[in-house]
Amino acid sequence: MTAATLNIVDKYFSMFESLSDEAQTLLANRILKSLKKKTEAKEDDDYSFLNKFSGAWDDGTTVEEQVKMIRDSRTSGLTRKIDEF
Repeated sequence: MTAATLNIVDKYFSMFESLSDEAQTLLANRILKSLKKKTEAKEDDDYSFLNKFSGAWDDGTTVEEQVKMIRDSRTSGLTRKIDEF
């Protein structure tokens, strides 16, 4: 946080302190709602980004066929030959 930001915060806080308890509560609730909206908007953006890729690989094969292809393509122990000493 910069010094300028802290200065602004201090000015607003001094005005905030002079308000009645009811006005302080109202203002605090509005600030919290604003922060919550920003957080929810960011979460929505993240979800939308990930959701774009949902179902992106659709080649008509079933899950079982894809699992079989992956298992059949494994080459563990077949591609390397380890010489014994």
